[in-house]
Amino acid sequence: MFVGRRKELELLEDAYHSTKSELVVIYGRRRIGKSSLVNHFAREKPYFFPFEAVEGETTQNQIRHFTVSLRKHTGDQLLDHVDFKNWEQVFSYITDRLM
Repeated sequence: MFVGRRKELELLEDAYHSTKSELVVIYGRRRIGKSSLVNHFAREKPYFFPFEAVEGETTQNQIRHFTVSLRKHTGDQLLDHVDFKNWEQVFSYITDRLM
């Protein structure tokens, strides 16, 4: 049973059904149900790509981790050969290739 996150679920639904592309960041203390919230929301939703950051890593390692996750979600083999230098390049890729 999933209780007590009605407002958060409504915000996620609004972003999901937006007429423009949306990036939602969910943050907070450990062990408060962030992953459970995302998993509950994402059930049966196509075009939803959850990603969990790796705490305490450099920006480059975060980008590499994100790229691997994005490759798994999209199946885009180009990502096997791309080495993004910064987040701007990552988001440009997403905008150009996926939107």
